[in-house]
Amino acid sequence: MRAFWAIALLCLVVPATTFAQTTDPALTVQERALCRPDALRLCLFKLGNAGALRQCLRDNRDNLSAPCLDLLKTRGN
Repeated sequence: MRAFWAIALLCLVVPATTFAQTTDPALTVQERALCRPDALRLCLFKLGNAGALRQCLRDNRDNLSAPCLDLLKTRGN
């Protein structure tokens, strides 16, 4: 049960801190918002490393939401 609460807490804290700090600074707030749900769902443990996060999203291309996939395509990823 503790693991559940730890994960729930991470889901609340991580998006507001780590994700915002480790993404490509060239991305707009709106662009980051497109992939945030996918990053949390598929790449939670990569959020502390921008390069690893981008690679994780690329590796999970088949599981990305349409908006995030479109963003990756327009960015050449």
